[in-house]
Amino acid sequence: MFKTVFIKLNERGLLMQRGDFVRVLESGEHRLSLNPFKRQTVTIIAADSEFNDETLLNYLQKNEAALVSRYLHVFELSDQEAGLLYANNKLVEILAPGTRRAYWKGDIDFALEKADISQVTK
Repeated sequence: MFKTVFIKLNERGLLMQRGDFVRVLESGEHRLSLNPFKRQTVTIIAADSEFNDETLLNYLQKNEAALVSRYLHVFELSDQEAGLLYANNKLVEILAPGTRRAYWKGDIDFALEKADISQVTK
């Protein structure tokens, strides 16, 4: 038995098995086994949204570096940096020191401009 999952062009799917990450599903039709013991789930996420699962991001950065490089923009600031986050060349957020953000690669081009604030006087 199979279950068919449709991922739209502006979406990504996270295939999980018993709560553990298996793979990213790109747009299209995917046939998944309905074996009840595999306990597979798919979380569908808008491709232009922020990647909000900190625990999963930590795992992916440590264990799936190629996947992170292919699918995500990850921006990290040290405690001595502030940042200007741009989406399609428009300023969308000013990031505080020590911030980390991740966004799906796709229709929106994200960029981060860092500023060293270690020499700023009080």
